[in-house]
Amino acid sequence: MHGNCILEDGPRPGRPSITHTVENVELVLDEVTKDPHVTYAQLEHETKLSSGSINVILHKELGLRKLCARWIPHSLSSDQKKCRVDFCKIMLKRFVNGTSRAVSEILTGDETWIYHYDLETKRHSKEWVEEGGLPPTKVRRIRSVESRCG
Repeated sequence: MHGNCILEDGPRPGRPSITHTVENVELVLDEVTKDPHVTYAQLEHETKLSSGSINVILHKELGLRKLCARWIPHSLSSDQKKCRVDFCKIMLKRFVNGTSRAVSEILTGDETWIYHYDLETKRHSKEWVEEGGLPPTKVRRIRSVESRCG
């Protein structure tokens, strides 16, 4: 049993990896911090690194993943939420939790608003998020005064 008992890595043939340096990791992190929506192509252009190196830096070194934003129909302020709860409590008292006949005397109406906007796809809302992080949220309502007759 005469062999090499050294447990450290020896020199290996081939080109050394110079892309996973601390400077390159910081460079990619700076770009992602500036713009969480940045794409691989933009990172390649800004950092002059290959897409494979960027992939390793983003996923293995920084532990990031790109997630689509979770769209929500609207965003209410805390005052608006409180007003809605207060109104519901008043209605529950007024109509005795639904047992009063006065409930049948409520008249309701409906309005339809049709907004014109350029649809943003879910892909446009993707952001780099830390591993285990929650996806960002985005209010879906985008209004415009433009009208079109077709």
